[in-house]
Amino acid sequence: MERSETIGKLSEALAKAQGEMKPASFDAQNPHFRSKYATLASIMEACRTALSQNQIAVIQGTSVIEDRVIVTTMLVHASGEFISDQLSMNIIKDSPQAIGSAITYARRYSLASLVGVVSDEDDDAEAAMPKNQVKENTQKPAKPSQVTNLDEHKKTRVSSTPKSESADKAEKAPQKPDNKGEQAQKRVQKIRLLFNLSAKLGQTPDDMKAVIGNLIGLDRPIKESAEIKDSDLDTVISAFSKELELKEAA
Repeated sequence: MERSETIGKLSEALAKAQGEMKPASFDAQNPHFRSKYATLASIMEACRTALSQNQIAVIQGTSVIEDRVIVTTMLVHASGEFISDQLSMNIIKDSPQAIGSAITYARRYSLASLVGVVSDEDDDAEAAMPKNQVKENTQKPAKPSQVTNLDEHKKTRVSSTPKSESADKAEKAPQKPDNKGEQAQKRVQKIRLLFNLSAKLGQTPDDMKAVIGNLIGLDRPIKESAEIKDSDLDTVISAFSKELELKEAA
């Protein structure tokens, strides 16, 4: 992030403006994840009046370098003080539509982040989980795998017969929990990490799907996260992490 030598007046004005801003309304829906989100127009509507009344202007410039779009968002105060930040995104397709989409996406997230507008709906990674895992986690709590066998043992035991040493040990033996829920939770955590890495790389959802499809050997973008095998998740995360390291080091 870049800034003027002093930002005291800008900071005071921005603090007042943020107190007057309202959350951006969810005026669009992502067809892939069935989640609502706020468009660039909605975010601008949520902050424009408050910024203007506190003498803060928003300036967003764009440039294209090789296969990347770079959006620079700047908040400028009437005093001349400013803060600015850049967001770089990869362009998958060489077409005006793809470039325009990347620019709009970058402007939306960059503006919301810089002025502090709350916008995106949080689906708690439900969209990242296969439906069968969601149902399993919400409807079938994990149960100790030995409970059934232990109950049967108690039913068939004759009360007049003293406990044998082996039977006593069986009742006191630690029960092994079903690890399906644990495995599902670990997958959710990895999917969340993958989404976070993609966002830091400045990728659109379509960008991310195309890159993942290429990494796991498909001839097309993935349609949903369920297409990523557990054995491929670590490989994809590693590739995204290395790309982010290169970006941050550049």
